[in-house]
Amino acid sequence: MVTGKRYSAVPDEVIQYAAGYYGQPPAPIDAEALDRIMSAPRAKEILAQPPEVAWRDATVDPTTSGYKVNGGFEFADKGTAGSEFGNRVFSAGVNVPLSDTVALRIAGQHQRETGLQRNTFTNRDNKITDFGVRAKLLFEPSDMTKIRISAEYAKRTDDAWNFFTVIRPGTDAAIRAQYTACGVTPSPRAEQYCSQFPGFETKTIYGASMRIEQELSDNLDLISITSYRQRRFRTDSVDYTRRVGAPSANRENIQTLSKQFSQEINLN
Repeated sequence: MVTGKRYSAVPDEVIQYAAGYYGQPPAPIDAEALDRIMSAPRAKEILAQPPEVAWRDATVDPTTSGYKVNGGFEFADKGTAGSEFGNRVFSAGVNVPLSDTVALRIAGQHQRETGLQRNTFTNRDNKITDFGVRAKLLFEPSDMTKIRISAEYAKRTDDAWNFFTVIRPGTDAAIRAQYTACGVTPSPRAEQYCSQFPGFETKTIYGASMRIEQELSDNLDLISITSYRQRRFRTDSVDYTRRVGAPSANRENIQTLSKQFSQEINLN
């Protein structure tokens, strides 16, 4: 271990797993371990913008009341005004009433983050690209029936990333010398690393759902929710060390596909 302390370096995937991004964990996570994971430096950033379709107005429902358009742009330049990495975010949404009973809303976002990590061996900053789009269709055939159909697509690409490891003052001198020889300057954020095999990974998500609300009486409503989601993870390469020449596990050409279907019926 580089740091000599458990949980001092927490990978993004561990934070996402603990937060439920990959579904409910099969068993409860130890409370102390969960607290340490969520107190990691990266946890706040990850939880603020989940990798799955993370745009602000994606959950706004369509409306038949009129045309509406909104959008936004955010920009941060690494090293300017205290920014620790570069970030560009474009978001937009449009609502189109198709008739008195039907409306369509489409919203999307594109985000590109650079420089959160830097590989001193290749002299490259990492790049994280997120793209997501969601369409929602509202159909109200009567005052007692409401149908919502939605579909979404999201893709995240992590180029030249590595696990975070903090080099502490007590780290073995030989290990520190290896980092120094590769041009790594220790910092609390562990920005720099030195690897011959920077990781490349993509995550793709497809989903569709239909919600039907039917008023049966003044005191009783029937709600049916049908949904399908598919997640595809592709790892071209992951190097589990931040040092050139150090023994390390490595994963290449790993693909994972998960599919989920659910049907829920409620009487309220």
